[in-house]
Amino acid sequence: MEGSSFSLKSMSQELKADNDFITSLVRVKGEVIGVLRDEYGDDEAMILLSLKTYKEALLHCSERLLDSVSFAQKCIAVRSNSFQFLSEAVRNNYEICEIALKRSKGNWNYLSPELQEDS
Repeated sequence: MEGSSFSLKSMSQELKADNDFITSLVRVKGEVIGVLRDEYGDDEAMILLSLKTYKEALLHCSERLLDSVSFAQKCIAVRSNSFQFLSEAVRNNYEICEIALKRSKGNWNYLSPELQEDS
């Protein structure tokens, strides 16, 4: 896509709604999720796919997903440092914190002070 005249911002609504096309695009270049936030920001599968190649994918997903414990578990499995982008409520969930710390000790920096004291 680099160097081409193709612009995601000018993509037709029909093309944006083509799930197979968007999936192929996100699989190769996860950061396109930022431009497609309105259409796919609440699509769990699309955000997780984007997260595989784009570490900041969670910056473009819905609050509903960021507040979901089950989604958090999946995110951490895909990319351990995604813990830092989850909602405060999820980052305060003891089970999620345990999972995040097992995957990466660097997640310690994103625990609440209360949970750091408890550990």
